[in-house]
Amino acid sequence: MNRYTTMNIILIPIFFIGVLSGLGAQKYLQLEKKNSLKLIKYSIGDELHYQTKMGKDIWYQGIIKDIDRTQDILYLDQAILKIDQITKIKSFKNRAWSRGLAKSLRIFAISWTGFALADQLFGDTDWKVNGIVAGGSFALSIPIQCLFASKTHALKKNKYRLRLIDLAM
Repeated sequence: MNRYTTMNIILIPIFFIGVLSGLGAQKYLQLEKKNSLKLIKYSIGDELHYQTKMGKDIWYQGIIKDIDRTQDILYLDQAILKIDQITKIKSFKNRAWSRGLAKSLRIFAISWTGFALADQLFGDTDWKVNGIVAGGSFALSIPIQCLFASKTHALKKNKYRLRLIDLAM
């Protein structure tokens, strides 16, 4: 046998063992909107913010450790839950646009202040207008980031539902 055949005999099984070993970890908690293709997947290791039927006004958080599809049980780092006990889920996914917009507004405020200072050195500007534009954009960035940072999905309104998905072979 030549050297390439020996390498193929060794590397091909190692490759398939490596690929197939990751297939057992395909377990998801799936939050889906009814009659829609929109969904949010939480896999093992993701952080979950939730409310239960027992603690109506208390938000809990935990990291998903395991999912048992046969009994509909979710194993978190500090709790074990049946998925029918969860009433609300707070999602921080797909909300990166609020952070990006807030960051852009802050950069705009800093840039506007820099250009206003340069204009003051070489010309005559109105500080009130420059202060309003820079301060207003900076002040607007704070509520945008705070108000739109998360979205709460209420499961009791028959609009959203939770499913446990186990794609293990």
